[in-house]
Amino acid sequence: MKKIIFMSFPDEGHMNPSIELCRQLGAKGVKIVYYALKQDFHKFEGIENIELKSYPDEFLPVINYFATQVDKLVRNLIKAIHMLYYCNRELIDFTMKEIEKEKPDLVINDIFAIWGKAAARYHKVPIAIFSSAFLMDPKGSGDPGMLKTIFTSIPTLVQALKLRKEVMKKYNVKCDSPMQIPSDQGEYTIVTTSKKLQPGSENFGSNVKFIGFSKEAKPSDAQRDTIFVSLGSISKSKTFWNKCLEATKDLGYKVVFVLGLNAEENINKELLSDNVTIHTKVSLADYENYIQRSALFINHGGLNSITLSIFYKTPILVCPISMEQYENGKAIDNSNCGKTFKNQKMSVSKLRKAIQSILEDKTIPLSIDECSKELQNSIGFANVADDIIETFNLKDRIINYD
Repeated sequence: MKKIIFMSFPDEGHMNPSIELCRQLGAKGVKIVYYALKQDFHKFEGIENIELKSYPDEFLPVINYFATQVDKLVRNLIKAIHMLYYCNRELIDFTMKEIEKEKPDLVINDIFAIWGKAAARYHKVPIAIFSSAFLMDPKGSGDPGMLKTIFTSIPTLVQALKLRKEVMKKYNVKCDSPMQIPSDQGEYTIVTTSKKLQPGSENFGSNVKFIGFSKEAKPSDAQRDTIFVSLGSISKSKTFWNKCLEATKDLGYKVVFVLGLNAEENINKELLSDNVTIHTKVSLADYENYIQRSALFINHGGLNSITLSIFYKTPILVCPISMEQYENGKAIDNSNCGKTFKNQKMSVSKLRKAIQSILEDKTIPLSIDECSKELQNSIGFANVADDIIETFNLKDRIINYD
């Protein structure tokens, strides 16, 4: 049986989209060794031919730091890059030994798992990249906000590059540069969205597979009686939720909050009413169900959120906290699938006006229907699993002795 190592980045927004790919590969007779944290092993129950292995315990303090500082990291690109190079240094020895021991036929790396890319290159094992974020446009001109962040964070950038150089010197191996991390680098790359939504998609080669959404799922005709608000696993705000409560009051919809990392005590109980439901966390199935029956999905602009929302034909209001999320929101504006704020600091009146304008806009359902169809018609998980098996020769040879 041919074997794939999958090096994840242990964050829900990165791991969850990879589950279906593992399911399809396992069902097609490929052994998968998937690296994650033990607390996430339950997500992979029922998948065939998968072995779950834990990142070392020494890595847990790094993940705990990421969990507590995530909102600051996503607001500052250079701090996030420093964190990734620190993870790379802490995990490279472990990863080198695991690849040497497992002897895989392919290493699939989350786009942020730079330790897996470096170790696979060292061992001369083929690489594939799995991205639950838009790729960087290879012909893009760059974001002015990104340049400003770089110039105001030069000491942090210098420290990050020292960490990168440390790994490269130790193993004499190529390690992603900051500009290479969010790119396909000419490798076989899977992106969990459609080609239409990816900015600059015409500039990518045939090595990039825009997977769309699972062909087994279909949009439903559920009643649209809800405004769903979820900022994902990387966004915190002490004021945004109360703004949403005020902005959605008396619009005639149920309002559902999923708080994620946000504390419920930040919500002003005096603003609550019978039509408001608050969850700290929900299952993936419940998350999708809420999106399907919503007239509007207010979110942070993560690629998973906006892809799911478009697939289920639910208009979107993006309220980002990072440049990446804002750039994702621009794709929503350009495709007329909703609207995007510059950040989460809008007033209640502006938020309410934006909500009402989306709900009343008759052109958005037409645009979102077109984008949803393109997601449905993309390659999908099952077909990309077949393509991986074919491209990397992962099908075990069957010998007929007759």
